[in-house]
Amino acid sequence: MPAPLLPVLRTSTAPVDLMRAWHLDPPLTALLVTAVAAYLIAWYVAPRHGRRRVSRWRVLAYLAGLEVIAVALMGPPDHGNGARFSVHMVQHTLLMLVAPPLLVLGQPGRVILRGLPAGSLRWFAQQHQVR
Repeated sequence: MPAPLLPVLRTSTAPVDLMRAWHLDPPLTALLVTAVAAYLIAWYVAPRHGRRRVSRWRVLAYLAGLEVIAVALMGPPDHGNGARFSVHMVQHTLLMLVAPPLLVLGQPGRVILRGLPAGSLRWFAQQHQVR
């Protein structure tokens, strides 16, 4: 048997082991926490600036999308993707077909823009004018 296959064969992919296979990736965790914090703060302060909040189901969709990313990159699919191709493809499916629609449904751009003060919003609009 070729030597490169031996580590793959020794890796346990039992369902119980995969459910306990979580690890924290500090840069990814920091990005996800920042995304959640920015979104929720902007959603919370939007009425202070005279703007409507987006629906709660949109907030839940956005948070679910970020959770799917966390599960795919720090959970069981990331642990088992080197041992089984099917687990690797589940990871791809989560990242390409499940998370993006949830994030888009959350309308993060709209939420962030509604959470900005009027002066910042004017500055942002001036910087991004179509000429």
